[in-house]
Amino acid sequence: MGIPSTIRTGAEKLFTRLERPGKIVAGEQFQELRDHPGANVPAWLIELMAEFPFAGIEIGVKVTDAFAGFEDEPVMFEWGDAALMKEINTQSYPGMYLFPHGYIALGCGVEWAGNILVMATNSEDPPLYEVWHDVSHDPVELESIMLSGGRGTRLISPTLSELLSGGLAEPPMSD
Repeated sequence: MGIPSTIRTGAEKLFTRLERPGKIVAGEQFQELRDHPGANVPAWLIELMAEFPFAGIEIGVKVTDAFAGFEDEPVMFEWGDAALMKEINTQSYPGMYLFPHGYIALGCGVEWAGNILVMATNSEDPPLYEVWHDVSHDPVELESIMLSGGRGTRLISPTLSELLSGGLAEPPMSD
């Protein structure tokens, strides 16, 4: 199948504006994650990370949060490598509750405050959500809260390609 064209175009746009890229992640590094019970890691995601240097970059959007009392503040996530993705999807919550139910955490908040960047695995250009660690330990309830935009979650982008094309991006913190 390959990388969906909309995502490939978004990645190309992202890396033309990024000062310094992250790291390429070889496909075989995802084998443990792919072998995990209930795993559904899209082949195109593995191909994307093997072709484009995503690992370590920071990506995000500006948000307004009336509850927290801020406007146009950046919410940034570190795009993980294979080891970080394995950890946040199989050993940490909420990723470990969402992963077997058709979602994959791509990275975590740059301040390591317990928020992760999550996408559905059943789409060629999925939406992305921010999900905090303390939303729920019940996978069905967690998914419902996430999809409805309930407290502790937020839609970051309606599609991955939109986030890549027009979202905020920063080079990795360190090499």
